Amino acid sequence: MDRTKRRKKRPKKKIKYVKSKKEKEFKEKYEGKYYFNSMKIKSKSELLICYFLSANRINVAYEREIYIDGKEYRPDFIIEDDKGNIVILEHFGIDDEQYNKKKIEKIRNYKKLCDENKNFYFIQTDEDDIKNLKDNLGKKLNDETPIKKSYWR
Repeated sequence: MDRTKRRKKRPKKKIKYVKSKKEKEFKEKYEGKYYFNSMKIKSKSELLICYFLSANRINVAYEREIYIDGKEYRPDFIIEDDKGNIVILEHFGIDDEQYNKKKIEKIRNYKKLCDENKNFYFIQTDEDDIKNLKDNLGKKLNDETPIKKSYWR
């Protein structure tokens, strides 16, 4: 009878361990594990984008909510300039089927928002862009938004 009680207790400890481990992984994935100016950042790539934008004296809001057709979205970065222009910058760092479905929906809705509001602009980055932000992201900002610099740091 003692052995039966012990067997019942062991799975509970294991379940608690697994549950706490999953909670930790969830928090790291969705709340971030990196910091930039006291903001939690979800990924190293997004952290590098923060450093790039900061080095170029561009202030950003990280994952600030916006609503499109009543649905909440949290683009990775929102850049507002002094002329009232708003740039939505979304980094797509994963390549799997489920993520790509969400990616397509986001792109479609962000472009729709930009078409309806002439002071809104949308650009996206992926992991290939991270290798050289100065040339890749700098060029996208120059070519597709009103935020222009002759030299990106």
